[in-house]
Amino acid sequence: MVSENLLIRDTMSDTGQIPAEGDIWESPDIIPNGTSLHPDWSQYFKNTYNQETPGDYKPMEPGHFNYIFVRVKNISAVTQTFHVRLYYSSFMSLLMMPDTWKSNEITKLVAPKSNTLTLNPGEIGVSGFKMLPPNQPNQHHGLIATANIISSDLPNKLCNIDLDSWTRNSTEIGWRNVQILEPASVTGGEVIGNVIEIMNGNDTEELYALTAELQDAPNGTIASFESCAINGTPLSDGAIPLTTQTAPFRKLVALATLSANYKGYVLVKMTFPEPANIAPDFKAIIKYYWLPSLSFKMNGALAIPIEEAFLPQEASNKAANVVLLGGTFVSLN
Repeated sequence: MVSENLLIRDTMSDTGQIPAEGDIWESPDIIPNGTSLHPDWSQYFKNTYNQETPGDYKPMEPGHFNYIFVRVKNISAVTQTFHVRLYYSSFMSLLMMPDTWKSNEITKLVAPKSNTLTLNPGEIGVSGFKMLPPNQPNQHHGLIATANIISSDLPNKLCNIDLDSWTRNSTEIGWRNVQILEPASVTGGEVIGNVIEIMNGNDTEELYALTAELQDAPNGTIASFESCAINGTPLSDGAIPLTTQTAPFRKLVALATLSANYKGYVLVKMTFPEPANIAPDFKAIIKYYWLPSLSFKMNGALAIPIEEAFLPQEASNKAANVVLLGGTFVSLN
């Protein structure tokens, strides 16, 4: 099924198919572009719509205005005039409930353009925003863009399956996780740590899996999850006890049963061996899965088999499929 309206892509291959597939938290159409304004930003980002341009997506730098651009394509058969809105999640949740970000609209615009676009069928438009991010290094945050949706029409709380369905079935919504600026390089023996939020969107106790996959990490790198306070202080009585693995490994997995409407924090750490040269494209991809009970009637379009998520046999004994509810990444730049 293809939407007949507006498109903020979830991935580069997204053409408006419903539901969207893949990792939906790195929309290529939400572009945090740094602190220097591109002189021809509107035309440039139209021209690069079908190109991979990783250098255009930059960590956000506290203490300075950062420029963020949002692309929208009219995939309908009629000319449309609409508003583009951009929201900021002040803390990185792996489960992006609208009530955690819908009141945080970014309203400063890049002159002389505005966030009202008129697009002919097939046309691409770009809106420019600017914001001063908080001074919270080593934390991840979320940017959410909408086209032709007013804040009052956004839901507040959604249960797990409705949240995933709403996000993947809405072509007019895009989501991109961003980093507040971190060190450009790390030497052996050092540690990078990030605090992320985990939530249970259901009114019932549910099983979840938190996973980390390392890319280009030197052998001997230690990855760990541990429940923590919001400031990163580890908690001995949290939902996720200290869970570690040493690279090389396929995936670090922590299974946790969360109480109804649970909200808590997890410290994600990478400790590098010494001596070690850390590749500049090092990345740890963090994903958050819900494991519905075997009796749950799963929407086939949203289900991921346990084996495709590379979860352990313990998970297979409790669920046949998983739902990917969110994710983020840890990198050096």
